[in-house]
Amino acid sequence: HPGPDRIRYSKRLYSLFVIRLARVVAGLAVLLLSAHAWAGDSLLFQPVGSNRGLNVKMPVDLLVDRRGFLWVGAREGLFRYDGYAATLFEPNIDDPYAITDLDIRALYEDRDGIIWVATNTGGLNRLDPETGLFTHYRAGANASKDITHDSVYGMTEGLDGDLWFGTQIWLNRLDRESGEMTHYLHDPADPDSLSGNYVYAVYRDRSDVVWVATIGGGLSRYNTVDDSFTKFDLSAMSGRDNFENDVFAIAEDNAGTLWIGTRSGLLRLDSNRVGLQAIDLAQSGTAQPVITTMVLAPDGSLWLGTIINGLIHYDPEADDWIAYTDYSPTEPGGLASQPQLSIELVDDLLFVGTWGAGLWAARIPEADFS
Repeated sequence: HPGPDRIRYSKRLYSLFVIRLARVVAGLAVLLLSAHAWAGDSLLFQPVGSNRGLNVKMPVDLLVDRRGFLWVGAREGLFRYDGYAATLFEPNIDDPYAITDLDIRALYEDRDGIIWVATNTGGLNRLDPETGLFTHYRAGANASKDITHDSVYGMTEGLDGDLWFGTQIWLNRLDRESGEMTHYLHDPADPDSLSGNYVYAVYRDRSDVVWVATIGGGLSRYNTVDDSFTKFDLSAMSGRDNFENDVFAIAEDNAGTLWIGTRSGLLRLDSNRVGLQAIDLAQSGTAQPVITTMVLAPDGSLWLGTIINGLIHYDPEADDWIAYTDYSPTEPGGLASQPQLSIELVDDLLFVGTWGAGLWAARIPEADFS
């Protein structure tokens, strides 16, 4: 566990990191352009950090913070990478300020630059980047202070600064000023309660509304006026199957459209939050893709990670998409594995975390959906 004296930041690290990695990827593209190109866009992938201490096989979540560090939350631990070397934050039973778990689920940076780390069995961890010290939030009997389950998932920050986060059992809301915890659960007898108890992702939209993605319960919208929830039964609204109520990812575009990644494909909820459209991304002979992760690009297009359908680039304006499905660990420039667990976009660099083959990056060319 790195002590405070080893944590030093530079405002130039962001540009240095991006420039360094961009040169690596660009150099690879020049060397391999004649040797390998995929249909549609040409994405030439390069493994990231594998020879610089970033020893991960399953990067579950990615975050580029305001200081320019790339944070990788993986089954193998929490890593901070600056383009030159990676630092692993490890649990230590003799250090009360060490992280509590190696198995990371999700990462979030709040308005103060604090890094929040959701773990599989170690609860919620708060990392102060200035000191390198972790504060722990664990499940326990004290309802006003403890979280509801030590398996924590997605997070977001409310307009008031409260931290919302999901767990396998209920939704939690942390008042960062007082340390008080509020718990929300699904009550079948209360139509204004949370739509499901297994909370996978939490998202704050452009209107500062908090959305809660559940497994089996669809989507819930939090209403600040009366501390209630509005349920969106996605399966009933789309008329397709119940798997659409398993929600894994949410993103909102500049028009206010809410994009929803589910176990049964991609859904589009209009800005009035009334009309729901199912987007057909099925490939020949396959079902709709299980969308594990999603990133909205500055041009309004979506990058989607899936279980078995490849990396999908969807253009809403053209209603067209490209799937990158040619996976080869030996052929130059190819993405070595699927499914994709995490995606991050930094300028025109696309980072993709895979199941079993680590972290990869490629420079995005101008999309061609013709």
